[in-house]
Amino acid sequence: MFFDADADGDVDLYVVTGAYNQAKNEPVLKDLYYRNDGKGHFIQDKEALPDLRYCGAKAVVLDMEGDGDLDLFIPSRLIPGDYSSNPKHALLMNDGKGYFTNKIEEFAPKLNKSGLITDAKWVDLDGDGKSELITVGEWMPIQVWQLKNNQLVPGKIIGKKGFWHCLFAFDSNKDGKLDLIAGNKGLNTQLKAPVTLLYDDFDANGTKDPLMAYQYGDRLYPMLSRDDVLSQLPAFKKRFITYETYAKITFERLLDNKQTKKAARCDVETLATQLFINEGKGQFSLGKLPIEAQFSAISAIISGDWNEDGNVDIILAGNDSYQRVKFGKIDANKGQIFLGNGKGGFQYLPQSKSNLNIPGNTRKIHFL
Repeated sequence: MFFDADADGDVDLYVVTGAYNQAKNEPVLKDLYYRNDGKGHFIQDKEALPDLRYCGAKAVVLDMEGDGDLDLFIPSRLIPGDYSSNPKHALLMNDGKGYFTNKIEEFAPKLNKSGLITDAKWVDLDGDGKSELITVGEWMPIQVWQLKNNQLVPGKIIGKKGFWHCLFAFDSNKDGKLDLIAGNKGLNTQLKAPVTLLYDDFDANGTKDPLMAYQYGDRLYPMLSRDDVLSQLPAFKKRFITYETYAKITFERLLDNKQTKKAARCDVETLATQLFINEGKGQFSLGKLPIEAQFSAISAIISGDWNEDGNVDIILAGNDSYQRVKFGKIDANKGQIFLGNGKGGFQYLPQSKSNLNIPGNTRKIHFL
């Protein structure tokens, strides 16, 4: 993130770091901050940041106190080696000279450890002149955090829980209010909502074990094969001696009652990338996106007037090749243009006409 942290007229650089396979609290997980000397030279300032060793997702610039000093919200993606447990986040308050202190427990205690946040936006959704923080993440709904009495407190929840990858705010229908698009896993995958995750140290070896399930009819069934489960939990071999035995069990029977009650639970209710139309006064309605928006996972969104008709269009990109072999790659998006009609509706522009060809895993798009 480039922003003028020390108010000297040039932009400084904040770099977020993170890695799942690193040991917890390793120095390599510390974020990096570089001051601009005004001549385009960036010099790392190790004294400007607190010693935080989180798996960061991104940096969001905001002004919490309305004093003109640019503060930062640094959401965490996860805890290294401990997926599904809620990580700590950081709210870095600026002293005006580009030195930061983490004050999330003072200004936003409920925001801390609020979920596996993947993206966030600081925008004015209700048009009252005050910005709100909107967060999305895996196993999370779209959560609005309102600024009240110099505190960020939970506000409205928009939409259902999803595997939300990204969030984008724009005015789709020219009514002066910001609408939202949230990128999700998509509907072109073996996963079907609802999806459930239970996690705990089921075999008492000191490591938490996440177990996923999908719904078929009105019952939950294990998502992983017998081999996958037993490689993770060898002690279960005595319970499921044959593949036939395992094939017939429901998710409830995979664990005993004591294990199920003790385990933490996460749920996903929708896998669809969704458009939320701002109706005003904090109310949102679900808009419509063409089916092509669901062909792949969406992790990057940008808007513009690509056909110069005065209406806002959008580009959706993403993909996810880091999937287990049995689920397959999610890579059907080569960069999609959706032309807007100025009323919140969109029409897919075929690849043969858009000429977009963005292969691989896209995580961010900038239009310069």
